[in-house]
Amino acid sequence: MKEMEKEMEKVENFIGKTFNKCMNVKSTPKEHLIKDAWFTGNLLCLALSNLIRFSKTTQDPDAALKSMLELHLKKMKIKYIKLN
Repeated sequence: MKEMEKEMEKVENFIGKTFNKCMNVKSTPKEHLIKDAWFTGNLLCLALSNLIRFSKTTQDPDAALKSMLELHLKKMKIKYIKLN
């Protein structure tokens, strides 16, 4: 478990540095919001691609992906539509 925590810390540091590099540029408030939304969207796509890739290593990829998504949405206290 500690290895996973260290891995997450490394990922968070990398994302933070990347975010600061992208966002610490002069821009209008509207441009800043757009850049922030694009950064977040790209990060979500990367995370979902990684979950899909992982789920394909299991015996039931669809069930694995759905259970991981539901687990993380619950953990983040995000209301969601239950996946079939």
